[in-house]
Amino acid sequence: MAIATLLTITLDLRDLPNPQPILRLAEAAAEWRAGDTVRVLADDECFANDFLRWCAGSELDLLSLRYLPTGETELTLRMPERVQRLSP
Repeated sequence: MAIATLLTITLDLRDLPNPQPILRLAEAAAEWRAGDTVRVLADDECFANDFLRWCAGSELDLLSLRYLPTGETELTLRMPERVQRLSP
């Protein structure tokens, strides 16, 4: 019997100009498997708004969205069991 290993991934999108963080997130999300949990860090001031618009068209589970004292945005996401193909 094969046992699936779920990943906890950190995706560092800091120091990328807009719109690169959301484009890289969408590209990376296409590789995630159901149940994977992902921590995303970004420092682009537009990232949270871009993410919320993009996420509305996806089936990702948003577990948390925090604004850190460093000026960064931290997201925690989970790929749901039923996954549609994600695109930017």
